[in-house]
Amino acid sequence: MFRVLIDHKGWRILVTGREEDLDLLDAGWELAGEYESWRKAYKAAMRLADAHDMILEWYLEEAPSATA
Repeated sequence: MFRVLIDHKGWRILVTGREEDLDLLDAGWELAGEYESWRKAYKAAMRLADAHDMILEWYLEEAPSATA
């Protein structure tokens, strides 16, 4: 399960599959969606980032490799 989290104060969006990142919800982040694949989560996060001019972040080790 991959999630898209939004930090409205910091203008940041995070794509994450890490359960521990749900702790960010207690720090004021908002859950924007849950997705079965990283690619679906990334596409949704990209649309949000583009629409709201926010910084998009993700963990490199979670992203599908461009060469795979």
